[in-house]
Amino acid sequence: MKRVPGDALGHEEARRPEVVWFSDGGICSNFPLHLFDSPLPRWPTFCLKLRETRADYSYAKPNDHIWLPTSNLGGIAEGWKRWTGSYSATFSFVGSIVDAARNWTDTLQAMVPGYRDRIAHIYLDPKQGGLNLNMGAVAVREIAGYGECAADRLANRFLRGKDEGESTGMTWDNQRWIRYRSTMEVLRDFLSRFATAMKGAEPGDRTYEELIIREGGVPPGSYRFDEEQREGARDITRGLADLGQEMGDCDLTKGAPRPQPGLRVRPQF
Repeated sequence: MKRVPGDALGHEEARRPEVVWFSDGGICSNFPLHLFDSPLPRWPTFCLKLRETRADYSYAKPNDHIWLPTSNLGGIAEGWKRWTGSYSATFSFVGSIVDAARNWTDTLQAMVPGYRDRIAHIYLDPKQGGLNLNMGAVAVREIAGYGECAADRLANRFLRGKDEGESTGMTWDNQRWIRYRSTMEVLRDFLSRFATAMKGAEPGDRTYEELIIREGGVPPGSYRFDEEQREGARDITRGLADLGQEMGDCDLTKGAPRPQPGLRVRPQF
């Protein structure tokens, strides 16, 4: 089959110039908070999430445009895009479909414990932000003011344990503890399944340890370890399998934050 422009190139296919169009990365992920995180945080990473103002809420002063969770359960509800049955309902509905397809991963990520409590939601009216590229100086200053308010509230929480002058439990230590509990539950699930596969090959299959210690000439021939790697991998893998079995026997789910995060193998980019 002849390749046409845009098809993936074969491994040995010669590269040749093509016209390539680039666009903003927000078309595939507009809130990639997880890219800036480690399993256990040594310092906080904050986020500002821009939202649409609600018709059923009053925004009398700048701080009314800022919302932060006030408890560990705050922000757990899934957000959605509202649209009305006006003459443009069809276009609004299609836009909602596109938004759902583009943002579903980010929306779920924003509900995860240890994430939702460090997101400041900033509500903008229809003439602010988004595709309003010709905003006047007043609108720009208003949005900047909202950002300043959000930053002050986040700093007061994580540095001083205060929110709008009152003591709050939504502190830096609280965030670290939630991340630890969530990470341990993720590791328990991941490593217990790892141990199950390591210690119980299907009938007719070689065990993973047999694959690890195989020597030259024994298939498969791809991605082989050298001798030093082979010994190290065998010992580390045995240790991980034993740890996974031990963690599987320890119930860490009781009282753990919800919803439970998941650990999946994905490309690094």
